[in-house]
Amino acid sequence: MSAVEEWPQRVGAAIAGVTRARSVADATLVVEVRSSAWLMELNMMKGEILRRVNEGREVPVEKLVFVMSPEG
Repeated sequence: MSAVEEWPQRVGAAIAGVTRARSVADATLVVEVRSSAWLMELNMMKGEILRRVNEGREVPVEKLVFVMSPEG
């Protein structure tokens, strides 16, 4: 299963409720975020989130990029 598909289970309901994993390319996972407040919060939690995403994964995600969702 890909990091995009596993995103909701890896990060939990609260974070999954305000985000959507969009794509993985060159070991970078791009995640859409619904608000600027959450964007700032998630950037501060990036290390912990990356650890959760990579737990037990053979090919790790090396970088997380949070972007504002077009739906806002």
